[in-house]
Amino acid sequence: MEAFKTIISLTLLFLITCCKTNDKTNVVKDCNAIDCEVGLYKNHKKDGVWKRYDKENNLIEISNYSEGKLNGTSVSLYDNGMVYSTGNYVNDEPHGNISVYFETGKINFSDNYFYGKKEGFSYLYYKNGNLQSKWFYVLGKRDGEQYEFKENQDTLKIEYYKSGILINEKKYKN
Repeated sequence: MEAFKTIISLTLLFLITCCKTNDKTNVVKDCNAIDCEVGLYKNHKKDGVWKRYDKENNLIEISNYSEGKLNGTSVSLYDNGMVYSTGNYVNDEPHGNISVYFETGKINFSDNYFYGKKEGFSYLYYKNGNLQSKWFYVLGKRDGEQYEFKENQDTLKIEYYKSGILINEKKYKN
């Protein structure tokens, strides 16, 4: 019975310290078994800058919210503090550039969005920094020439799209 009381007491202590609100500012620390988020609620919705920490209290994400939705810049970090991803959002949808990086700091891929739909060029890179693929999007659909390259930058294939439909493909033997 004593063990049960101890477990209940520890559980309550955990809930009180983990998910507490400062009544004056509505700053909240919301934790689960994986991470903790710290930020402000306004009208019961996330608002302003929110930070997310892993179990070791390493900062792993900084995001901006307005009325409970991602709005503005969001940056995610690797455990070592290097940038994992950067992006811009409007009403929870990607808008602008979204980029993901290797742990070395070199870019892995970069996409451009217009209110949630891919728009413009998207690039995928090898770990050595060489371009692997280059695509072009119009209203979320591939359009025009799309390129794939070998790691040595020889052209592997070129695809031709019209409004998301593959029209032609040319593969190269190098």
